[in-house]
Amino acid sequence: AYTSDQIDKYGKMVEIFMKKKLWYVKSSGGCLARKGEALKSDECGRFKEFAVLEEIGANKTGSRLHVKRLKGIGPDEGWVSPSVSGKDIVVKVASQQEIGKITADAIAKQFADITTVQQKQEDQKTKTTG
Repeated sequence: AYTSDQIDKYGKMVEIFMKKKLWYVKSSGGCLARKGEALKSDECGRFKEFAVLEEIGANKTGSRLHVKRLKGIGPDEGWVSPSVSGKDIVVKVASQQEIGKITADAIAKQFADITTVQQKQEDQKTKTTG
């Protein structure tokens, strides 16, 4: 059941990508979401890094996006600013291959401390046996 759910979710993300409406949170600090389009509207949460979002609306200038969370951690939906002080916070997915890479990067970061320890242990073994 888990695998078929993941396949369905990936298929939905590809459909949304084809419509040029698929975004992800690039900033390691995440992205603040608000209940309304206005910058002063109430906060409704924060999308974490690597959250995948569907654009369901935008203001006239494109400086604010209304998004719905498809994958990752954060509120179900909210209004976000794609860039803050010239820094990209939320980025449009540029290629279909990038969908898988976002997931892989999220997993790699989640287990970075473990893989770093394992790599150090392997390096140590190489030094003592080499």
